[in-house]
Amino acid sequence: MVVRSMVLLKPLRSGVSGFARLWMENGRRRLQLSVRGAVDERVSLYAYRRGEADEKLGDGSGVIEAEGFRAADGLMVVGGGRPLMVGLCGESSESALMEVRSAAETLCRRLAPAAVTAVPKVEEPVIPREVFLPAIDPLPYVSADDNVPEPLLPPPRPSGPPADRLRPLRWPRGFDVLRPYFEKNLPRALFPMPGWRFVPAAQGLWIGMQREDGWVKRVAYACEGRTPPAALGAWRALKGQDGQWYQVLMQETGAG
Repeated sequence: MVVRSMVLLKPLRSGVSGFARLWMENGRRRLQLSVRGAVDERVSLYAYRRGEADEKLGDGSGVIEAEGFRAADGLMVVGGGRPLMVGLCGESSESALMEVRSAAETLCRRLAPAAVTAVPKVEEPVIPREVFLPAIDPLPYVSADDNVPEPLLPPPRPSGPPADRLRPLRWPRGFDVLRPYFEKNLPRALFPMPGWRFVPAAQGLWIGMQREDGWVKRVAYACEGRTPPAALGAWRALKGQDGQWYQVLMQETGAG
């Protein structure tokens, strides 16, 4: 009897996605990893086990196969000196996923001296932690408890009067972590969408919101480029008023 399982990998870089199939055959553990979006880039697959050294399972550019390895807590895919994806082989929780992510970052720092230095560094849109964990919480900004996760991007400190002069503007709990971006930055009509305004949050990343009756009714992320951040939700391509293409993800806040 062959028992198969699938590990869905969470991308740490925009445009990269993948998954791994695990199964036992003739008493040996086997794995097949499929990677998409790492164009012309050779990646490496590592097994993560708590309290042990990381084990390299293989290299490749599209599909990596491995066999005869011990059970692992998680999988880490790295390339170009950076973590690309991580996944859990067993326990599924936010803390466990962030633990494997931290291990992948440590692994890349340890491998840095051996990394190829001829590859130019490309600035990628930084994806906030709330969007990074949608499979664990399908509505990452709406939480019934008080332990709302902190965003990956530290909110900017207001240095002047709020850009939004219309008061009051109420933010539903969970979404209020985005408020400082709108208080710090000047809004912009990035798309021909009535009622929406966007502010820059990071290199290549914009955050938008739509207000109604004094409440923030919807929020959105807009990443520059034609390729969506794979496996992170229902992204759609929109052409901005600046002539550039963006990948946009919208969420209802449930306010009002």
